[in-house]
Amino acid sequence: MAYAVSITSLLTAPLGNLAYHLVILFAIGGAFQAALVQWRRYSYPQTRRLLFGLMGLLLARFVLFAAAAVAWQGAFPFHALVPVVDRAVAAASLLLLIWLWAYPEADKRADFLLFAFLSLILLLAAASEVWWGRVAAFFPFNSSLPDRGWAFLNALEALGGFFLLARRKPDGRAAGFLLFAVLASAWAFHAFFPPAQGDFDGLVRLAELLVYPLIFVLPYRFRIEPLSSHRLVVQRPAFDDLPQSAFKVFAEVLDSPRERRCLALAEAIARFMRADLCLILDPPGAERINVACGYDLIRDLPLEGKSLFARALPIVNAALEKRRLLRLPTSSTSRDLKAIAFALNIPHTGPLLVAPLPPEERTPLQGAVVLLSPYAQHAWTAAEEKSLAEVALHVGRWLAAEQGEDGDDAASAAALAEALERAQAENSRLRAEAEECSAAQARLHSLAEAYDEVQNLLDQAREQAKALEERFMQESAKRREAERALQAALERLEQLKIRLAEASPRPSSPEQDSRTPLSRDTLEYLISGVQDFRQPLSAVTGYADLLLADGAQNLAPTQQDFLKRIRVGAARLEQLLDDLLQVLALDSGKLTAHTDKIDPIPVLEESLERVLSLLREKRQFISVQLPDLPLLVQADPHLLRQVMQALVRNALLATPPGGTVRVVLAEVAENGNRYFRFEVEDAGGGIPSEHLAAVFKRDRSSIYRLIPGIGDRGVGLPLAKALVEVQGGRIWVTSRVGKGSIFTVLLPAGAVDEEG
Repeated sequence: MAYAVSITSLLTAPLGNLAYHLVILFAIGGAFQAALVQWRRYSYPQTRRLLFGLMGLLLARFVLFAAAAVAWQGAFPFHALVPVVDRAVAAASLLLLIWLWAYPEADKRADFLLFAFLSLILLLAAASEVWWGRVAAFFPFNSSLPDRGWAFLNALEALGGFFLLARRKPDGRAAGFLLFAVLASAWAFHAFFPPAQGDFDGLVRLAELLVYPLIFVLPYRFRIEPLSSHRLVVQRPAFDDLPQSAFKVFAEVLDSPRERRCLALAEAIARFMRADLCLILDPPGAERINVACGYDLIRDLPLEGKSLFARALPIVNAALEKRRLLRLPTSSTSRDLKAIAFALNIPHTGPLLVAPLPPEERTPLQGAVVLLSPYAQHAWTAAEEKSLAEVALHVGRWLAAEQGEDGDDAASAAALAEALERAQAENSRLRAEAEECSAAQARLHSLAEAYDEVQNLLDQAREQAKALEERFMQESAKRREAERALQAALERLEQLKIRLAEASPRPSSPEQDSRTPLSRDTLEYLISGVQDFRQPLSAVTGYADLLLADGAQNLAPTQQDFLKRIRVGAARLEQLLDDLLQVLALDSGKLTAHTDKIDPIPVLEESLERVLSLLREKRQFISVQLPDLPLLVQADPHLLRQVMQALVRNALLATPPGGTVRVVLAEVAENGNRYFRFEVEDAGGGIPSEHLAAVFKRDRSSIYRLIPGIGDRGVGLPLAKALVEVQGGRIWVTSRVGKGSIFTVLLPAGAVDEEG
């Protein structure tokens, strides 16, 4: 630890300060020299952009070094000037490094933002110097307000450069990640834990000394030599060894048919330039750039035309608009190479060379020539660029001349065709007028005859419409009479149902059956046992509800399904116990009804809540029809709820999944008496007429279980009949085979208080 402190302290001393500046300058100068060698050899636009950036970086560091050296000699106060310049140069250097690493290709927006932020840094430096010059004699620069502000700014710049590299993914980004990560950490540490004394932070300077040599990666990240692994190895002759008669190939293009000139031109340029691929582009449009044709020299195959969006080729489109030649290396990060490779269905394009047809601006643009080297990965030289420019100049002029001649010929032909068309049209018009004049009298005679015929048809139509109207009125009167007769028949049928229910024999007591009655002690024992059985069943139901309510998020779906099945089974068991208690009460003679005037709607709501689990399980629907006026019934609420629950449960069990059960509450009048009617209609297919008499019998034989159209094959329906009769009511069932059954309960209706 002491050794690290001594190193950081040495870098802030005068001699260490000098060594720090020299190391940084040598690192930038070495990278600049490497980029200059690359520029002289290949002259790629990316290398020229790199040279400008490194020159700016070198100039900024040299200004800082010169300011420190002059202030060290006592020309002006060192403490009042150099710390602010040091922080501003560090911020400007970070901006230039981000610009060089993330934007190797020309980008107008990035260039504008660079100059804008550099101007902002200059203004901030001036403001900091004005403020610091007033208090410099009293405080060290470390831990001051400007120092913390510059530290936070530099940390944010380095962090932004790290994420920008992650987004744009340029070549050589691994070294950039390391550089920006180290600088961001150093400046962030200085922002939160600055030294208490001094004007500089030795830790930040040590971090810069460690990572600044990484800028040597910048000149060498553009791959110039062929890739190390290829599926196809191509031996290309040197450019100086091209045959002297190569221009004869272009002469053959003039003799080729017009429809094959594009392909012949692409093949000629590919052979002349020894290009792996040659593409001929049409003049760019507003939104698209079309590839007219192309030629693959390596496979000796023509390439079909393609169409690309102009926004996918920003650099190529800009070069064509400005009539400039364009060279891009394989490592270019522009979208142009990726878009062309995708259109040609190849992994990569290799180095690219583009020449407009022709390069001069006084001749109309005829398109462009694009040379690619995806197989040999040949880096195009300046000599080859110059040669292609000469070829493009002559080919472009020739295409412009051809287009001009074709345009003149086409204009003359179009004018002749237009004149001929006008003459033919005039001739046709005169003939048509002559024919019309000769046939005018015949047409007038035909029109008169047609008018008479239409008038006769209109008279006949009026008579038929009048007859149809009379017939419609007669049919409407007959239909209304039939509807009234049908309504009267339905009302009479309902009255007959009520009289039939009144005339049906009632058992004198629930004990009238063929079974041997149980003794009173046995019934008391069974009732006590059933009531004892309800206590553990209630515990099972309660714990199942608790697990479903509080622990559902901790249970697997399978476990939740098991709990729901337990809850449904427990509810069914509770229902069976209630039915059994009622049956035992009937057998023991202890079941009595405490009737009163009650509102049946809350009783129905409670009954529906008790069958809600079955309703959800079968995904069914219940349609409830309530009366418009208040309704009261003379009944026992507990027994009425059991009757409603039993009938609704039977309907749900009889109705297939997804079906609808209809429930009706109404008030009917018969023979001067008012009755409460409760109907439940299912969609279970109906009960055959021969089985209707056995629906309410307490018969546990296999025959009862085989009755079709019944949902509840337990004691629910017989118990419902007994409970209804105990309350002084009647119950019956009507059925329509193939549609469903309707269970109807008739109970005395209570008088409604007019004030309520």
